[in-house]
Amino acid sequence: MSILLDKEKTLRNDTNGGSQESSFAKSSRAEPAWSTDPLILPRLNTRSAYAAGAKAAARLNATTATAKEEEDFLSERQRLLDRLFSGEITTEEQNRLDYVRWSLDRIEDARHGATLDALEMQAEAYESFVVEVNKFYEQLNSRVQRPKR
Repeated sequence: MSILLDKEKTLRNDTNGGSQESSFAKSSRAEPAWSTDPLILPRLNTRSAYAAGAKAAARLNATTATAKEEEDFLSERQRLLDRLFSGEITTEEQNRLDYVRWSLDRIEDARHGATLDALEMQAEAYESFVVEVNKFYEQLNSRVQRPKR
């Protein structure tokens, strides 16, 4: 999506019903290229933008969980795990166990998720740096004149 500046409306001063050029328009005959070029807005991948927004909203929502709610989830998870390991769990209880696990994961993500995301970004940057250094090393090696023995 791009937004174009309407030069006619921007550079004209319409005070007396006429359309005279303003002093700005007269003094700016040699306009820089950026003033007449379309404004190009960044194209964000809508899926990634939506995912980032959803992740932020989920973390914000999970921060509202109280210590009592978390403790209740932990006790319920333990009770349901006991039933699972004894082989007496019903389908309804299995579904509830999945939900409780998911809820506890959201609470943990709200606490540590931003730090883990930053760590992941640093690891990706480091990996990219290693790839670039290896490419540079290969370029140097391809240009080095090796003495013949």
